[in-house]
Formats: sequence, structure tokens, C-alpha cells
Amino acid sequence: MKFTMILIAFILRLIRFSCRKKWYGLDNLEAAKQMAPNRNYAVAIWHQNIFSCVLNMRELIISMTSQSKDGQIAADVSEMLGNVKNTRGSSSKGGKSAMEQMIKMCNEEKLPAGLTVDGPRGPSFVPKRGLFKIAHDCNMPVVPYYGISSKMKVLPKSWDKFRIGFPFATFHMYYGKPFMIESLDDDALKSYSEKLTEELFNLEKNHFHNFPEHREMIESQLSAKDSK
Repeated sequence: MKFTMILIAFILRLIRFSCRKKWYGLDNLEAAKQMAPNRNYAVAIWHQNIFSCVLNMRELIISMTSQSKDGQIAADVSEMLGNVKNTRGSSSKGGKSAMEQMIKMCNEEKLPAGLTVDGPRGPSFVPKRGLFKIAHDCNMPVVPYYGISSKMKVLPKSWDKFRIGFPFATFHMYYGKPFMIESLDDDALKSYSEKLTEELFNLEKNHFHNFPEHREMIESQLSAKDSK
């Protein structure tokens, strides 16, 4: 198992090294740092884009992975890549203690946080409340974060249509507008969830407007699955 994880991490490092990176919205990232006393923030990612987003994280972040076997692999590999420190838990198991640990680490180590807000098992594109709680208790803003590769494979049978980037491509990485979490009451959380969802969708929509061939690539892979 350990050899497998080392091999996966090695392959991912090769992909990262072989690809170009283009960054958009770095002014939003800097604005987020200015909003927090510790200059940290919480990046919010759709699960389907975790490959691009974690592979190209600009700073060391604290994250949470599930307590499943797949979660263990993801945790170990991401730490081998050198840009993630993990707590273990999810919305279905161990989430409360892992969240408390994340809050403690973010406050003490002054590091950013990052979560796949609709993971680990969906439903797709429906933010869970954990990231808002972490951002609120750490007094740091939420930053929508989106990444896509110019060459990739969509896994159409996965619950989130997971996207895997290929070597020798270009990763396009976007930071959306940051916002603070002022309250955790139900109405506020609903508003924050809608705001985050809209911003993440807009980042992708704007990217597809500028690079329509990437939308066509994704749609062709999904339609090929439907035609079988």
C-alpha cells in the first residue's frame, strides 16, 4: 500500500511539473488575506475539481479527508505532495472532532483551510456547512476556488463526474471573491451557501466563455458515455 501511494504521489508530481499554470483572481486571494487577522482563509472547492485544485495549491493548507480507505490514500498522497495537512473525518463519520481539530490548527498555525464543500459523497454542487463553521470560528474569509486542465479525462460513472488532468497541459486556476461568515444561523447559512454556489458556477461559466473548447471536451466525454 505504501509503495502504491508513493507511486501515485510521484506521478502527480510529474504531472504538476510538466504542466503550465495560469492564475486568475490573485487580487481576490490577496484581498482575502487582508480580511483576516492571521492572513489565512478557507478555500471552497467542488469535489469534481479537487485534482486540479489540490495539485496546484499555492500555499500549505489544512484539510479534512474521510475515514474510509480511499480517504486514507487521499490524505497520505496529498501530504506527500507537500501542500496539505490533513485531519480525518467527514460529514458522516468523525466530522465533529476533525472540524474542531481543523479550527484549532488554523488558529494556532495560522494556515489556510480547504474543503471540498460537496464531498465526499455528494450530492453534487450542494455546499455542506462545515467550511462556513470553520471560517466563522477562525475569523477568516471563504474564497471560492476553481481549477480546470486544458487536457483531462472525466469519469462519467463517478457521482461527481470527477475530472483528472493530463500531463503537458495547462491548468487554469481561479480565485473568486472572498466573503466573511458573520453568522451561523439558518438564514445566513442558506444565503452563504447560495452565494458560494453562484460564485463557483460563475468561475466555470466565465472560463467556458473564454475557452469554449474545454466545455466541448467535457460534453463530448459525457455524451460518449450516454451513447453506450
